[in-house]
Amino acid sequence: MTALADQHLTDLKHHLQNPSTDQDIHRPDTPAEIARLTHVLIRYTDQIATGFGLPQSRTNDVEDAARQASALLKQAEHLLGPPAETETPQSALAEKLRATSIALGCGLDLLSSHFPTAPDQATTPTAIIIATPETARSLLHRLSTPTATAAHLTQQILPPTNQAATPLLKAASLTQTHGQDQTSPTTAIPFHHTPQRIPPTLDEDPTQTLAGLTNSIQRLSTPHPSTSVTTWRYLARAAAIICDLNSKTLYQLMHRMTEPEKPEHSSAFKQAAAKVNLTGSAWRNIVRRWDQQLGHYGHPANGPATDADDLIIRLGRLIHADPAWTPGPRASLQLKPPHHLAPDLPRAAHLATITLKAIEACNNIAAPPPRRHQRCSSNQHPQSPETAPYPPPPRPHSSPRTANPIRDHKTQRPPRHRNPR
Repeated sequence: MTALADQHLTDLKHHLQNPSTDQDIHRPDTPAEIARLTHVLIRYTDQIATGFGLPQSRTNDVEDAARQASALLKQAEHLLGPPAETETPQSALAEKLRATSIALGCGLDLLSSHFPTAPDQATTPTAIIIATPETARSLLHRLSTPTATAAHLTQQILPPTNQAATPLLKAASLTQTHGQDQTSPTTAIPFHHTPQRIPPTLDEDPTQTLAGLTNSIQRLSTPHPSTSVTTWRYLARAAAIICDLNSKTLYQLMHRMTEPEKPEHSSAFKQAAAKVNLTGSAWRNIVRRWDQQLGHYGHPANGPATDADDLIIRLGRLIHADPAWTPGPRASLQLKPPHHLAPDLPRAAHLATITLKAIEACNNIAAPPPRRHQRCSSNQHPQSPETAPYPPPPRPHSSPRTANPIRDHKTQRPPRHRNPR
């Protein structure tokens, strides 16, 4: 997620070279979006300063630097004013700032999910690695770039809000200096590293399921230059099914949260499910547009389609009672009871993390290089620039198709308020 945030920051820096950016900077919502980003950075530094809540034998220099950076960021946040609360950013600059904040926030949530939330829970090996001074130093160093970008933007805002630039610059310098490893740097995993496929098997335990889901998501993130119209059609339908399965999972978690009397969690899951439903509707619209193309049906013989199959099978078996669930017109619709799906809050958090990763897979499907999208469609069906890559010719009444479980799978929205237990 931090790599995704870096991509958004790169887009932001390119956008700053646009002459229209001057107008965006002076819009009233820009300081609020910078404040939102600053608040996320405060969350990071606070976690690093406390070692993510794990007991430490002694305080190290990284935690001291994070504590000082947090104080500076909180000072800047106070000067910037309240963070943005609008659902939709009002400018291109605000949109890129919002995307960076969300990516960084999701990254921190994923890191925090490895740490125990109750005193009787054991500390995982991953949590111990995250809390080491070496990893904390590397993480602190990564915060210097978004902090410096926020400071640069704040300098161009009208007084007195631009006074927040000074503490932001100090925090950027602090994270940059103390984030540099004095011994040997930690080797980062390449963002586009393609792991070997892990095919789904019956009776996978939760750890194996999460590892398989992560594997498929990483493989879907890898660019595939030979992608065809058949593949894009198939992946769009797969994304619609992923959203449908995510929606079912979130609704079950919503019902589960009513039993331990966690209304705030139940409300959050309900809102998330509604958003996923909207995303699924958008994907189904894209599927209908692709279905207006003649031919190019069937199962593509390439990696992305297979990875999407693996992802759907694991998500389906996660939520459905049938341990051998596969997508198709005869797929079982019986869901696991909420108390079996999430027997406790840590398990619910685990499932929410899986759902977040699955949504990330849909983002990867939707974000290939734009020229490849246009080339795949235009080579097969000449179109005008206004209609590429989804032209709207009338759908044919008949066209040759082969049997395909992903294509023929019927997405169904679970009941909104009925507890399926």
